Amino acid sequence: MSDTKLILTPDQAESLLPVGERVHGFVNPPWGFVECDSSRKDVVRLIREARLLEIGGERAKRMKHALVVHAREGGCKLFATDMERVKAVERRLTSGTTTSEPLAPTQPHTAAP
Repeated sequence: MSDTKLILTPDQAESLLPVGERVHGFVNPPWGFVECDSSRKDVVRLIREARLLEIGGERAKRMKHALVVHAREGGCKLFATDMERVKAVERRLTSGTTTSEPLAPTQPHTAAP
């Protein structure tokens, strides 16, 4: 794939997250990358509140953090992704089909009690 970035819906973005209750990410301040671990619940909230969601370029993919979440207040975060799902979504988005349905989740998402 090229460095062309693909815009995602919140459901598509959420479907790219790896299995687990914690999601690794990077914040990209002007002076470098800062690692962070966030709860799945917090990452899903950030996805739902985002200004823009996209699959990042080749560097983000090599880092296996292809989900780029642009916050409404500015800045962006790169979150760990299931790379097989990233490839599947890229194929679907570049094949000319218009469906925006996410991939089936790899684990059930349950609400906290």
